Amino acid sequence: MRIAQSALPLCLASVVFVSAGAHQPSRPPDPTAFVPSSGVEVPLRLVRGRPLVDVRINGGGPYTFLFDTGAAGDARADSGLVEKLKLTVIGESRGGAPGGQIVTMPIVQFDTIEIGAARWAPVAAPSRDYNQRESSGEPHIDGILGLGLFADSLVTLDFPRGVLRIAPGALPDADGRDIIAFENPRRVVEITFDVAGTTVTGDLDTGGPDGVTLPGGMMDRVPLAGPAKVVAQGATVSGSMDISEGALRGTVTVGRYSILNPTIQFVPPFPHANLGIALLSQFALTFDQKNKRVRLAHEGNAPIVLKPRAERRRRVELSRHRQWTSGSGWTALPLDAPLSSVLRSTECYGSSCPASASVR
Repeated sequence: MRIAQSALPLCLASVVFVSAGAHQPSRPPDPTAFVPSSGVEVPLRLVRGRPLVDVRINGGGPYTFLFDTGAAGDARADSGLVEKLKLTVIGESRGGAPGGQIVTMPIVQFDTIEIGAARWAPVAAPSRDYNQRESSGEPHIDGILGLGLFADSLVTLDFPRGVLRIAPGALPDADGRDIIAFENPRRVVEITFDVAGTTVTGDLDTGGPDGVTLPGGMMDRVPLAGPAKVVAQGATVSGSMDISEGALRGTVTVGRYSILNPTIQFVPPFPHANLGIALLSQFALTFDQKNKRVRLAHEGNAPIVLKPRAERRRRVELSRHRQWTSGSGWTALPLDAPLSSVLRSTECYGSSCPASASVR
C-alpha cells in the first residue's frame, strides 16, 4: 500500500481476481492512502459488542462498517451495499459461511473509502450477506474494515473515549508492557500473553465477542476453579462441536495488565487463542503495522474483568467461520461473531493459481 500525506489514512480461502478484456486474471492495485498530517478522529460506537464506524463509499454515505481487527485484508462489502451501489465485481473468493458450508463470494471494488478526511482508493472487498442476524437484534452493517487498510498509518481504537484515530507516525520500541511486539503470519495481529504461567499466542480480534478464548486442548493444561461447562455448540464443514467455558484459577497477563480469575472459553479445534472485544473494549489500542507493535492503554484504577457469557447477555450460536488447512483438506472453524464471517484470504492470479490453492 502506498501512502501520501497532504499538507494540512476466520477463515482462509482461495481468491482469484479477474480483469475485463484480459486473458489472465490480474491483481488489482494496492490502495493508495491519503491521510492528513494532523490525522483524523471520528466517532467509534460500540453496539451490542460491535465496534462501528461511519465511512463514505464512492463519495456517498455515510455507511456503517464494523471495525474487525481479526479480519485479514482491507475491507468487506455487504451484499446489500453491493446491490445498492452497483459495485463492479473483479473476482471471487471461496470460504466459510454460517452453518458450516463452503461458499463462493464475489470480490467487488470500492473506488474510494473515506473516513473523515482520510481516503483510500481503490479497495478490493469480498462480499456476502453480513446481516443474517439483524432480525434478532444485531446492528445492521454495510461492510467491514480490516487492519490491512491502515498498514501505513497509526490507527487507534480508543474504546473508553469512543474515538477512532488515524494518523502518520510510529510507536516507540516495544517494551513488553505498554507496547507489545506482534507477528502477523496469517495477516492477523498475533501477540504472546500469559495464562496462569503458560505462554500463549493469540489474535487481537475486535470482531470476536468473548474475552479470552483458548484452544480446547488447553482445557486440561490451565487451572480452573471448577469443571468447564458447555455453553454453546458450533457447526463447521467437519461437524458440530461443544464450546466450553470455565473460570480460571489464576491470572491472564497481557503486557503489564493482569486479569484475575477471568472466565475464559475453550473451542476444541482452534489452533490459536483469541482476545476478543469483551476484553479489548476496556482499552485504547494503537496499531503500528509497519513496525509490528501494538500499544494497550487502560486508564484509571478500575479492574479489568471478564464475566461469563450469560452475564454479558451474549448469544451462544456460532456463525463466524475461519478456515485453516488440515492435512490435504479444509477445516472451517467457528468463532462466535454473528456479523462478520470474515475471510482470511490467500490470493492467486492467473497461471500462478494451482489446481487446489494452498494457504498459509
